[in-house]
Amino acid sequence: MKTPRLANRWLDAAAAWHRKGGDRLELWLPRNWPGEDSEVRWRRFAPGAGAAQGSQRGLEGLAPAEEIIVWTPASETVLLRARLPTRSAAKIAQALPFALEEQLIESPDKLHFAFTPEADGALAVAVTQRERMDGWMAALAAAGLAPARLAPVTLSLPLADRAWTLAFCDGEIALRCGVHAGFGGPRESQPPGWLHTALAEARAESSAPERLLLLDAPAELDSAAWRTALGLPLESVDSSGGAVPASRLDLL
Repeated sequence: MKTPRLANRWLDAAAAWHRKGGDRLELWLPRNWPGEDSEVRWRRFAPGAGAAQGSQRGLEGLAPAEEIIVWTPASETVLLRARLPTRSAAKIAQALPFALEEQLIESPDKLHFAFTPEADGALAVAVTQRERMDGWMAALAAAGLAPARLAPVTLSLPLADRAWTLAFCDGEIALRCGVHAGFGGPRESQPPGWLHTALAEARAESSAPERLLLLDAPAELDSAAWRTALGLPLESVDSSGGAVPASRLDLL
């Protein structure tokens, strides 16, 4: 079992909204896990013992904790918004698949929907393949781990005023552009198409960011090329700061 040091800023961001104290285990699931034998990152907090962290293949040897938080790959969940004329959770659960059907590639019966209300009355919605949800939960259960929260890693990232945050982790790029908004995909050497599309849509709605915060960007990233391609200044999160807005959106 390896014990690499995870980026401090990423970990501080992911933990900022958690309750204090108690025994807590956090897991970062890699893309295509558990189908592919990729390493799972973990961090454990124990009262009076500080933090321990590392990565390993499989979940064997990871003891349960009072609170287990599982961060899923950003690219495995689509974050959307919807407005429905009801506040009934049961009616929302029935209506969401039909309300969002035109925005979905797959048949709604193959998808898992999670939602939470937002301040403006809209619903923040997370859509994940049922097969992926079943795979994650089965692997966790087989290891005796019952998560208290399961959420895309997108929602663990910090946000700053008039800025979006782009993080690089585990072969992925994750973008957070709102409390319950973001995108993700495999790491690329140039700005991915979905990032260009997100910026174009935000500019059309006069809601584009003024800067892009980079978290754990690889040393080989061509910042000048990204800046030119995106038409935005790039800043390190370490120098810019940024709070971590708590998100109530939970896939469970």
